[in-house]
Amino acid sequence: MTFRSLIACCLLIFVQTTFAAPNTVTQKQFIHSILKYAQSVNNQIKTDREQLEDMHQKWVSGDALGPDETKWITQLAQSYGIKTFEPSNPKFWEKLQDRVDIIPSSLVIAQAIYESNWGRSRFSKQANNFFGQRCYKDGCGIIPLQRAANDRYEIRQFKNQQASIRSYIHNLNTHANYHDLRQLRLKMRSSQKAPSGTVLAKGLQTYAEQSTYVQGIQSIINTYHLSKYDA
Repeated sequence: MTFRSLIACCLLIFVQTTFAAPNTVTQKQFIHSILKYAQSVNNQIKTDREQLEDMHQKWVSGDALGPDETKWITQLAQSYGIKTFEPSNPKFWEKLQDRVDIIPSSLVIAQAIYESNWGRSRFSKQANNFFGQRCYKDGCGIIPLQRAANDRYEIRQFKNQQASIRSYIHNLNTHANYHDLRQLRLKMRSSQKAPSGTVLAKGLQTYAEQSTYVQGIQSIINTYHLSKYDA
């Protein structure tokens, strides 16, 4: 057995023991619950992306954008962290198209499994927070039991599961820490390939401190055959 295959075997055992669902029924229920909300959020992103691409083609063709179109795209850009509307700058369109894109359902499900232990974590039960997302205002969430004395963050409280998933996807699409993930997705798009959760997981190095985090997410995707949900 090679060193690489030994590591893969150890990761598989780790995933199957650490992230094993209580039973098959619970496992399927959790996967399909997360999948439902991930698809809902991604469908809205797809709609926005298609409209964005139509407007880009219109602009490239030399047609002026109407007031409503300008307002819509300005609001879209601001919601994705782009403050200035600069249609004459190709970088504006590139940056916006880079951010307005889906996160593969397999990746959403795998991270939810990993971060919330199949929805059994305190944060997922009390705050609808499946991904450990933080906030920094007093009372914005729940305080971790093992938070260091000088830390001030809380675990963000969401009104429902879909809000948690929407925020998580938006975070991956906008935060500087996930630039590599978005570049991997852009590279796949440029090669006429649909975004893959297994590939995009490589861009999650900064999500957790563990050096094996990426391999753990990929192993969950493979163990529970989650790639089929990326179609």
